[in-house]
Amino acid sequence: MSTKFESQPKREERENGQVEELTEFINNNDLSGEEINNAYLIAMGIGLDNPDVEGATNPPRKEVYLLAERMNQLMNEGLVVNRITELIESKKESEKKLSNAVHDYNIAVDSSNFSDREKKLLKSIIRDLREGTLSVSCLVRDSKTNREQEVPLGEIKITVDKNQKQFQAKLALLLIEQLGRVMEMAKPQVLFTE
Repeated sequence: MSTKFESQPKREERENGQVEELTEFINNNDLSGEEINNAYLIAMGIGLDNPDVEGATNPPRKEVYLLAERMNQLMNEGLVVNRITELIESKKESEKKLSNAVHDYNIAVDSSNFSDREKKLLKSIIRDLREGTLSVSCLVRDSKTNREQEVPLGEIKITVDKNQKQFQAKLALLLIEQLGRVMEMAKPQVLFTE
């Protein structure tokens, strides 16, 4: 009887490649966290008609079965089950973050130091999915002249893709990330040109 041992770095490299393969399949087929979980349950031999399985009321798409088949193959090749469950949790966390993104964006804008007019403008970009360029600057007091000067901080070009799933939420997350530090400045300013 022979046993094959794989070094830790080689095993991690192999598993990372396997997880990357699953992630690519998931993204290419736009599978939800629930669908990934259903594929995992199928791969583990747990029937979706099991009363302990949540959210399995609709018959799964064929991609769920294909993912389950590939998961099963990869587990037989040594992929650790924890890596799949981490993938499921990561996807569900991402979906949760997206579902709260517009609300979180509006709260961030409301608590920022932008003027009321600028707050309305920033909210309308997300609400109405406006395309254009958002120019960001702040007012800084010049120590020599004691006058406020506008300092440009950058531009954010916004192109709307209404066909992309959850585009509004993804745009809200992007703007939160891009405007994060600016929102905390004493006198931030924005200008939007369509």
